[in-house]
Amino acid sequence: MKSSSGFIRLIVTTSLMGILLFLIFGSQIKKHIEEKLFESTYQFFLITVMGGGVSLVYEAYRRECESQERQKEIERESRERQKEIQRNLRSTLIAAYHDLKKVRRLLRAQAISLEPGTGKLERMIVWEEYNKQLEKLIDAELSIEEAVRVIESEPKLFQHSTSGNTESGTHKQLVDELIKIKEYLNEVISEYEQSYKTFANCSVSRNLSELPKLLNFIGSKDEAKGSNTIFWTPFHTVLELLSKVLQN
Repeated sequence: MKSSSGFIRLIVTTSLMGILLFLIFGSQIKKHIEEKLFESTYQFFLITVMGGGVSLVYEAYRRECESQERQKEIERESRERQKEIQRNLRSTLIAAYHDLKKVRRLLRAQAISLEPGTGKLERMIVWEEYNKQLEKLIDAELSIEEAVRVIESEPKLFQHSTSGNTESGTHKQLVDELIKIKEYLNEVISEYEQSYKTFANCSVSRNLSELPKLLNFIGSKDEAKGSNTIFWTPFHTVLELLSKVLQN
């Protein structure tokens, strides 16, 4: 593009110089060449060279405009791709959040039974329901792991700007909060893995007190000590940060 522009400038400059020479020194030039040749040469500079130069300038301008428009389109597509990644990630995490709340509620409602033979209400975890709901919890945890990978692979997509300033730590905060959630869920999953054989081979239910990580997840406020700080609050923080990122 630079070489083409230089060539165009050379042509236009040459034609202008030729026209100026004919305008300034026309009478002297006529003395040395025939009048028809003088007129033909003047017309050549004025129409052919100058006109061609103008055409070349216009063509270069048109190409430059097209190039700029293509670049803008590429940038628009890139921004849309980035927004799509951000929206998909937020949608995935919202779905995981809702799934985990559903798992907790279903475990509370369906996995607790009466202690066999006593009629007394004891919080006994029924294996079948426990197994089914923990599989869903594992799926949600895997979604969170994938979210961490996405953010770490493209940190620039997860920055929050305020008043023209970019908060470079946003993606790190997102990762840190998601890791808190993941580690909390991993404790519940590890307990499930450890109790799997005992549950499957020996009984259809176990006392909830034997599963402290699960108790912390589905228990009352007193029983779920710290779960808000290390699980639910981080989730809220992540979703709020992603909303701000999408507003950029």
